[in-house]
Amino acid sequence: MEQLKNILLYFFSFVVLLLHPSLNNEKNPLSFVHYHAYGNTFKLKFDDTIDKDKLYIKWTCENQHADCKELAIFEGGKKVNTIPFESGKQELIVYYNNKMIGKIKQTKTKEKHAHAYFVNLSSVHNNAIEFKGEITGPSSAVATMVTTLNNLISQH
Repeated sequence: MEQLKNILLYFFSFVVLLLHPSLNNEKNPLSFVHYHAYGNTFKLKFDDTIDKDKLYIKWTCENQHADCKELAIFEGGKKVNTIPFESGKQELIVYYNNKMIGKIKQTKTKEKHAHAYFVNLSSVHNNAIEFKGEITGPSSAVATMVTTLNNLISQH
């Protein structure tokens, strides 16, 4: 009985180790397991000077076979959709007060690869917002921009 407990303990420890998100950074068979265990995640962080009701984040996909070409992810101060699983060229575009302040581009080779999407916004001097975006997973990407809101034309 004690041996069975030890075997089960080792097995579950091994499974937990395999599911650790850090192992989803390469194109390997574990990425498919992570797709089922975690799905795509989206995390938005902003300082208290950013009005969340003025934020709009959309996801776009250029894949002609995609079910959805454009989808609102964050709108009206809350997350409204999850990022879909599609392959092809994709963008996560962030708007503040109807002005684009940043975007992250990626090209996903496989539909069933799980990714984590991070967006960090902070106010900087002279009415500007700093955008930092990162996608982790098999098709990783990083983007940083500082945008002065007075000089932008509405694009949303």
